[in-house]
Amino acid sequence: MTAQLRVDTTLPAGDPLATMEAALASPAQLMARLGEYLQASTQGRFDTQTGPDGAAWQALTPRYQRRKKYNPDRILTLRGYLRGRIHWQADGSNAVLVGSNLRYAAAHQFGAAIERAAYSIKTRLRTDSKGQLLRQKDHKNLAVFAKDRHQRARESWHEVAAHTIHIPARPFLGVSTVDEDRMHAITLDWLQGR
Repeated sequence: MTAQLRVDTTLPAGDPLATMEAALASPAQLMARLGEYLQASTQGRFDTQTGPDGAAWQALTPRYQRRKKYNPDRILTLRGYLRGRIHWQADGSNAVLVGSNLRYAAAHQFGAAIERAAYSIKTRLRTDSKGQLLRQKDHKNLAVFAKDRHQRARESWHEVAAHTIHIPARPFLGVSTVDEDRMHAITLDWLQGR
């Protein structure tokens, strides 16, 4: 004959510890709340143009800013694809991941040096009926590029030397001190059943 002792560890309903115990048994809802918060916080950095540490992102070069067709005053925003592709994902039952699956996201987060090999490029410039180059209205010293459909054009080939394109690090992923405080509050609310 064996002796057994059974201890009932269930807490009475309505007890704050019972509420916490029930919550801890299934943390998926907490991971979802934290993931949604971190996703929104990360996307908000595209408005403030700052990293999680509060430091401003490095400004665009004047040359790039002049030729940037959309959102010329916005850093890391051409058409908004990077911001729109920030997502969260639960990793098991005790972690949440926030990031982007865009190929260029890591280059912007950590910075990159892109090596370009030398190449040749064909330039087509529009001409008038006399063979003279057409000039832009706003900039008289700049010629007008010709599309394939333009019949009057002057073509020439140009060599572009090998070069390196440097992309500075502009961290958008991470947890700020404000995020830590908010995540703490979200966790406490969840533990208390709110």
